[in-house]
Amino acid sequence: AASGHLAVVEGLLSFDAKLDVQTRTGKNVLILAATFGRLEICKYLIEERRVRIDTQDNEGFNALSAAVVSDDSSICALMIKHGCPIEAHTTRGETPLILAARHHAAECAKLLIQANAN
Repeated sequence: AASGHLAVVEGLLSFDAKLDVQTRTGKNVLILAATFGRLEICKYLIEERRVRIDTQDNEGFNALSAAVVSDDSSICALMIKHGCPIEAHTTRGETPLILAARHHAAECAKLLIQANAN
């Protein structure tokens, strides 16, 4: 997912690769794709493979939080559209909106405010 090759991800999943596998730090394939700005892979995982969108890593980051920190408004919009929790807290108590303010992710902050995030 991190390399950005949708065909590779599709190929792996055709051999029954597990979507719920996590790294040592708790990141799943969707969080990794969001972290590295892989919009098409995020869409595929959510819309075609129905990956769990609410998974959080060991620090409490979900795919929306990862997209916010990466300042990727397209992925933020996708996550919001598909119901990724907008009020999820990291282990430091930060919501995606707080992360957007801290990381100067203005467009992501705007999307979160429009979605009624606090």
